[in-house]
Amino acid sequence: MPISNDLRAYADTALDQGTELVVRITTTVTGLSAAATTAVGDLRSQAEKNLNLEAVRTAVEPYLAQARDYGSTVTERAEGLYGAVRNDRRVSGVVDRAETVTRPVVTLLHERMVQPVRTLTGRETATVMEPAPATTPETATTQTREPATTRPAPARTAAAKKATPSS
Repeated sequence: MPISNDLRAYADTALDQGTELVVRITTTVTGLSAAATTAVGDLRSQAEKNLNLEAVRTAVEPYLAQARDYGSTVTERAEGLYGAVRNDRRVSGVVDRAETVTRPVVTLLHERMVQPVRTLTGRETATVMEPAPATTPETATTQTREPATTRPAPARTAAAKKATPSS
């Protein structure tokens, strides 16, 4: 039985030392955290003094306005091209499939990147193109399309090519 008491005493001593170590580490981490918070505050105030944010904003605003103008021009052209392609029966099926694939990607990109950036920059009121609503199977079937031909075009033989008069 003396081994059991010695083992228990050793375990109690190890537990006490571990508890003391945790308290010291917690105290050290708390001190470092407070020092880091103070340092960040000091750096922020120094940066605000040394960097004139209003001058930067004034310098950048014309470029942002120009980018918005380019964005609207590109949007108009893209919508015109999209309308032309959408009405072409040869590619409308491909466009439909591409829309079903890209819509979730655009939505995810908007939720994970655009919204957080807009929130952080304080530009939540800016106008942004929202993704178009998903087409349901009912609306997809109401669109008129000509059915694809299931019969391949006849192959022209060498004799048929020779028989055709050339102009």
